[in-house]
Amino acid sequence: MDPKIKSEFEKAAASFEEAEQQKKTAEQERVSVRQQFEATWRDKCLTVVLPALEQISGVLKPKGWDCEVANNVQSEMSATITIHKGRQITVAGSATRFPYVTFVADKAERTINVRAASVRESSTVASHIPLEQVTEQFVQEQVLKIFQRIASGT
Repeated sequence: MDPKIKSEFEKAAASFEEAEQQKKTAEQERVSVRQQFEATWRDKCLTVVLPALEQISGVLKPKGWDCEVANNVQSEMSATITIHKGRQITVAGSATRFPYVTFVADKAERTINVRAASVRESSTVASHIPLEQVTEQFVQEQVLKIFQRIASGT
């Protein structure tokens, strides 16, 4: 074989191997970043979100409101508070549910979304929130907005 042609074959093969290695490295980095986000969100749920929701529950229960805080961070990457008085339910979807606010991770975007349903309305109330912005105050402000609608019957 002509040495120049052989050399070009070898270069092309080496180039392919290098590109494959770069793809593997990029995928490993992407997985690592996602796993880091998930671990950080789980920690933030346990140390910030769930305690903030429990504080809200502590304020509302003595006033006759039924509140339940659900830790779904391991299975669904979310934390939820349901708030209702009596048999107050939402009209969201086909399932009968109590009004709620859920803080859920968007793993693809590496951000947090806030979903909620009051008595007459269901929506995403905040989306693509950077993890750094999820503080006790942020959590409680988001729940307060929805609670005000629940308390007014809307």
